[in-house]
Amino acid sequence: MPARTRTVLITGAAGFVGRHLCRYLADAGWRVRAAVRTLPATPLGRDGLTYRAVGNMAGPLDWAPVLAGVEAVVHAAARVHVLRERAQDPLEAFRRANVT
Repeated sequence: MPARTRTVLITGAAGFVGRHLCRYLADAGWRVRAAVRTLPATPLGRDGLTYRAVGNMAGPLDWAPVLAGVEAVVHAAARVHVLRERAQDPLEAFRRANVT
């Protein structure tokens, strides 16, 4: 089990993969910092799990305060399952959200 002082940041923590990964790592003893667009109405309620609302990750963000003290980052945020595409250039929107 990792020491409680180790902190991991999970982007996309409100998504399917991110939500389950946050639970798993928090239960395994990690401090988990969950990066989400907006704070959840119903937090997971795990010891060692905190939420950071960062807004839309496709725009410019100051990651310094979110990354302070973080040892590892798992980037689970992604643009997926867009059922009603509204972007003029869907490929560019996908690359901006998932790569850039």
